[in-house]
Amino acid sequence: MHRVAQAALNNEAYIQAVQFAKTPAPDFMNLDEDELDYGDD
Repeated sequence: MHRVAQAALNNEAYIQAVQFAKTPAPDFMNLDEDELDYGDD
């Protein structure tokens, strides 16, 4: 979604994207958002 917002703010007509041959596994599963590590510390 960040890509779409950035394009809208820059008045761009097209959004570059790629499609993966195989969907990568998620980095995190079954965690509440407050358990995610954002590297702030």
